[in-house]
Amino acid sequence: MAKGPLTSFSCDLTQNGFTTTTQYIVGQSGEQITAVDGQGNWKRSNVYAAGAPLATYDANGLHFNLSDALGTKRVQVNTTGVVEESCQSLPFGDQLNCIGADDNKLHFTAKERDTESGNDYFGARYLSSNVGRFLSPDFGGLISGMPDPVPWANFENPQSLNLYSYVGNNPLSKRDETGHVQVCGSQSTSTNANGDMMVHANCHEESDFTWRKILNWHQSQQKQMKAALNEPQQMQLDMAYPVDFGALEFLGDSVADILTKAESAVGDQSVKVANRQVADQAAKDWVGKDATTLTSNHGGEPGSQIGLKSADGTKVARFNNAESKGYINLENKVTGSNLHVRFK
Repeated sequence: MAKGPLTSFSCDLTQNGFTTTTQYIVGQSGEQITAVDGQGNWKRSNVYAAGAPLATYDANGLHFNLSDALGTKRVQVNTTGVVEESCQSLPFGDQLNCIGADDNKLHFTAKERDTESGNDYFGARYLSSNVGRFLSPDFGGLISGMPDPVPWANFENPQSLNLYSYVGNNPLSKRDETGHVQVCGSQSTSTNANGDMMVHANCHEESDFTWRKILNWHQSQQKQMKAALNEPQQMQLDMAYPVDFGALEFLGDSVADILTKAESAVGDQSVKVANRQVADQAAKDWVGKDATTLTSNHGGEPGSQIGLKSADGTKVARFNNAESKGYINLENKVTGSNLHVRFK
């Protein structure tokens, strides 16, 4: 940190008139471990527990921080429990008022409060507590290299589409760790309609939302490539880029359960079964009698069997014999669904 009158637009401290006042030694997650002055003299050190500041050492001794559920410091006490400082603020950290000795500047959700501007430093961006907004738009995204005009947004929550908003305008129960992603106070679990357990670590259900966003991108790219291919080539493309995200439901050796799942599938879904024999039988029963054999005419071995098509053309079973990709696909051309049945 450097301060002073600006004499030139330069980052060189010997030319711009600034003087270094504080330097920080930070941890792996960017937490302030130790602060020294411009000459390298020790000023204070912070102790962290579970990623949150627990105590501060300085020339006056050891001080413990007592924080609320979102990590905002409310009381500071010494080693004997005597209150040295108490702090109050409004939901966005605005109108911060501390009475007593302030031995560190980590206040709103344990972020550093700049004493001159009153802004809070979140790593990626600064937050203005007075207006409850970040001072710059959000950037980056969940997927490296993937264009994202509204990074980190949850399209099921319109509040997240505002690139300047703080935690979807709900600072009473959420916090932001990095300046990008809002986090709830604690982790929770739930079960979806398919009986799969979902872990909700972030308020926008990051794991589920991340894969859903990747899946949407994957499907759009695949559709563009498939448009110029004939049907056997489209099958091989699906084999090369299967949709297989999340925990798979295990159907054991029940062919009937596989067929029921394929009939009721919506979009692309995946399951796993006991072995290859079970998957093969499900494929044969899926297309029924008088099915047409589909063979490869590009890539691999020309003429090799890659699938079966029902007599009425409404159902297709695709095979993949690769050791690393043991599965079949059961497609319903009427509903547009595709069940990936894995046995490896």
